[in-house]
Amino acid sequence: MKKNTNSTYKCLSELPFIFCGPSGDVEVYEDINPELIEHLLVICKICNKKLRIIKRETICHVCNKPLTRNGYKSDYINNTDEIHLQKYNHRKCENSSCMASAKSIKEKNCTYTKSVQEKSVLINLVNYESYEKKSEEIANQMGAKPHRSTLFYYHKKYSTELFEYLEHLQFKRIKELDIKASGIYCFDEQYVFVNKKLYLRLTLIDYHNKLIIGDFLVCEEDYNNQTIQEFLEESLKDQPVEVIVTDGRKGYKSIIEAVGAIQHRCFFHIMQNLMTPLTKYINRKNRQIKTLEGKIKDNKEKIANIKAVKKIYTGRTPYSDKKTIRQEKRIKKYENKIKDYKKEIKEIEKELKKIDKQKERVHKIWESKTFKQAKRRYDTIHNQKDQLNPIIASFLDKIESKLDVMLNHLENESIPATNNRVENYYRTTLPRCQKRIYRTLEGLKRRIREQQIRWTHRNILNQNTPLNYQTTYN
Repeated sequence: MKKNTNSTYKCLSELPFIFCGPSGDVEVYEDINPELIEHLLVICKICNKKLRIIKRETICHVCNKPLTRNGYKSDYINNTDEIHLQKYNHRKCENSSCMASAKSIKEKNCTYTKSVQEKSVLINLVNYESYEKKSEEIANQMGAKPHRSTLFYYHKKYSTELFEYLEHLQFKRIKELDIKASGIYCFDEQYVFVNKKLYLRLTLIDYHNKLIIGDFLVCEEDYNNQTIQEFLEESLKDQPVEVIVTDGRKGYKSIIEAVGAIQHRCFFHIMQNLMTPLTKYINRKNRQIKTLEGKIKDNKEKIANIKAVKKIYTGRTPYSDKKTIRQEKRIKKYENKIKDYKKEIKEIEKELKKIDKQKERVHKIWESKTFKQAKRRYDTIHNQKDQLNPIIASFLDKIESKLDVMLNHLENESIPATNNRVENYYRTTLPRCQKRIYRTLEGLKRRIREQQIRWTHRNILNQNTPLNYQTTYN
């Protein structure tokens, strides 16, 4: 019988918790896995019990004799759930009293569990939210609502630790998959503001595997061609270098040649150089159409008002009715104006249709299948520039000397036509709505680092799993 009792006690001691122990509470050992606590607290509420933390070893380490239970101390988890910390007493020993610890669940002098503390960092890895909204989201998911200043403290405390852990895992996985730079990169800058001060974010992305080769913030005062060259040289150190896709900023050609690469102009930015002035011209013409349509409407209303009071004769208006004759002349005058306005609208619309066709012809140069075809299309439209809109003709003259650089992608299929890879990276990691909200450079750098981890996780390693301390890569 005694043997069975010892066996039962041994089995119970190996469990992480005991339902309804000697105290009448749901008792858990102080070395319990913190992930079980939230489930046990729910069970305690259902059973109308308290959760009590007890020691696994109840032997005094001084005299090696059993400790006796001596009351408890109340503590709180997540500011909402009360728990009991078991006290122990041994009067015959110098170490007369001790108490169970909740350090596996939460830190000393801290109210919230580690899962709540880490939640603030994990939310940021998915989406940008204010600390007030994070607090509300944590309250909805976990029942605890930490103050926004508390979440800010936890975010600063755990973010670096989590970032280093995830970056280490990702670097290891990239090395295992043998993902290396291809030599063809997309480069661009993004304008961001920190406490209303302008910074430029220099970014270099590998086009083929989406690797982040370089991402660097520089203040407006230090931004120049030398800074760009140093950034590219540092980022491309020990990396293969073939082509760098850029926009049309002056100075890029000499910088990229100094780095040892070929510059390729982004097709989207080339067309943007045409479309910016052309769109202004088209918008001005559309406003003229709208104005003329408004005048037509006004004249029609005037004609209707005159007809409402004018006398109506079955035949010709008699010469004696001078008033009606004047009214008819005014109607004729307004009708002629309407005809002139309509004629002017038709001419403007005809011009806009011609511009659309000319713009489409320019666009087809970059849609060509071969360099020879593109050059032939350019020469054809350039020879007819006297018949083109002046803005389009001027654009063709400007790109004539740079046409070879703009058509590299037709001779080499591995070269992209646009710089969309880095543009997509900017929209994902720091969209326009977030470019002016940061007050400290440290906060902006932390946000960029978070999004770099998420970009690598989803776009390079092709993972859809959540990012947290349980993240693994097979």
